Amino acid sequence: MLVAFFCCGCTQKVTPVARVDAEDDHVEEIISKVNAGVEPANLYEQVYTTKRVVSVILEGFTSEENMRALADAAAEHDVPVVFFLSYVDASDYPATAKYIADQGCELGNYGLDGEKAMQNDSAEQTARAFYQAQSAIQLAAERTPSVFRCNGSEYTDELLQIAAASGLQAGVQPTSYLNHRSFSSYGNALNYVRKLQRGSIISIKLGQELDSDEYGDVGSELDEEPAIDKEPTLTDENLFSDDDTYSNTLNVFLWLLEALEEEQYDVVSLKSLMRSKQQDTAVRSLSEEELAVYDGDNYTLPVTDEPLGADSTDAVSDSYFDGAVFVGDSVSLRLQTYVEAQRETEPDFFGTARFLTSQGLGVGNALWQISDDSRHPEYEGTVMTVEDAIAAMGDVTRVYIMLGMNDIQYYGTEEFIDNYRTLIYLIRSKTPGVEICIQSITPGTAGRTSVPTNEDIFLYDLALAKLCAEYGYTYIDVASALRDDTGALPETLCSDSSNLGLHLNDSAVEIWIHYLRTHAS
Repeated sequence: MLVAFFCCGCTQKVTPVARVDAEDDHVEEIISKVNAGVEPANLYEQVYTTKRVVSVILEGFTSEENMRALADAAAEHDVPVVFFLSYVDASDYPATAKYIADQGCELGNYGLDGEKAMQNDSAEQTARAFYQAQSAIQLAAERTPSVFRCNGSEYTDELLQIAAASGLQAGVQPTSYLNHRSFSSYGNALNYVRKLQRGSIISIKLGQELDSDEYGDVGSELDEEPAIDKEPTLTDENLFSDDDTYSNTLNVFLWLLEALEEEQYDVVSLKSLMRSKQQDTAVRSLSEEELAVYDGDNYTLPVTDEPLGADSTDAVSDSYFDGAVFVGDSVSLRLQTYVEAQRETEPDFFGTARFLTSQGLGVGNALWQISDDSRHPEYEGTVMTVEDAIAAMGDVTRVYIMLGMNDIQYYGTEEFIDNYRTLIYLIRSKTPGVEICIQSITPGTAGRTSVPTNEDIFLYDLALAKLCAEYGYTYIDVASALRDDTGALPETLCSDSSNLGLHLNDSAVEIWIHYLRTHAS
C-alpha cells in the first residue's frame, strides 16, 4: 500500500513494505521450516531472582507525538526498553519508528496490527503477519527485530516454531500490564512497584485498554499511600492536547521509572533479565501422596487432621532459645510483649530470644526499601531491613519467621512463596548457616468476614508447609494448636474478637510458647 504522512509540512510517499511477489515465497519458506521441525523460539517470561531487576516493554501505538516522547523519556533515563510495533504501525509511521530506534530503543515484532488470539490463526496467517512486520520495521527503522509479542495470545509450540522460522529469537510474556489509566499519581506507581516481583517483565500497552485478565491489582493501596505525589520530571501539562486520550501514558511511564529508581530496581534488557535467573533448586521432590497433603482442594474445612511439619518432642528448656530471633507482625508483637513481661520476674524466660516485629509487616513489604512509610522493624533504635538487623545482632543461630497475615490480600500463593524464598535468601546471605524455622499463620475467629478469611490463611499455611518440605526448612505448625475443629480461633483465645478477630490473648500466647517448646527442630 502507499501511505502518505506529514513531516515538517511535507508530504512523502513510502515505498510498499511487503512486496506481494516476494512475500508469498518467504511465507512458503517459513512454513517449510516449520514442517521440517525447526526448533521453537524461546519464551522470555518472569524469572526467579533475588536481584532487584525488571524489564519494561511498550506494545502498540498512540500518537506520533506521544511515541516520540516515550522514546525520549527512555533515552533520558537510560533504560533499555523494547517498543513492539506492528506492520501497520511501522508502515503508517516509518519516521516515528526510525526515531524510536535512533533513540537507542530496541524494536520488537507486534504482528500485523497487534491482533489477539494468534494461536487460533492458520500457520500461513501467522507467518505472513510476522514477515510483514519484520519487513516493515526493517524498511522503516533499519533494524531487524529479534523478539516478538503476541497480544492476548497463547504461545503454543507451533506459534513459537513459526516465529523461529521467521528469524525471531524469543517471544515475550509479561508478568504485569499497565496502560494510560493505571496510575493517577506517583503514589499509585510506588505502591505498584513495591508489590512487584523481582525478575518481572512489565508491559505498558499503548493506545489500547487492558484485557480482563491483564488488570491484576495495579496501583492499589498497601496499608497507606505515600504522603508525597511526585511530579514526573519530563512532563509538561501542555505537552499534549486535551483531546489526546492516551496522553497520561507518558506520566505512567515516568512515574513507573521514578518509582523503580526509588525502590532501587535496575531496568535491564530482556536478555539480561533471563541471565539473572537463579537456580533455586528444592532439596527434594515430593511424592504424590505428600503433594496431596498440601493441596487445599483436599480439605472441606480449613484444618488438618494432624499438625504439619516438626514432630512433637520433649519440652526444651529456656536456654534452647538462646540465639533465636522471632520475626513477625503484630501477632508476633504480642508474643514479644508477653515474653518481656515474663522476664520482669523470670530473667531467663525464653532464653536470650530477641524480636524483630512491626505492625503491618509482611514478607512482601519486608523486601521494600526503607522509607518513612515502610514497615521494617527497629533494632537498637534504628529502622533496618530484617536481614540487616539479624546480621547486626551478630550471634543469631535460629530465625523463627511468622509472616503472611498482611500479604494474603496482595499476593497470590506463588508470589507469596517467591517473596518468602527471597527473604530467606537475603537472611542467609548475610548470616550464613542460620537455621530457618517458619511458623504457620495463625487463624482468626469464626465470625470474621473480612480478608483474610480462615480459608485464605489455611491455603497460605499449606503453601508454607510445602515450601519447608521441599527446601528443608523447619515448619512449626503453631496454628494447629490454636484452631478449633472448624479451623477458627476460639474467641476465648482472641484479644480483639469484637473487632479484627485476629490477635491473641495471654492464654493463646501460652499455648504458642508451649508448642514451640514441644516441637523443637
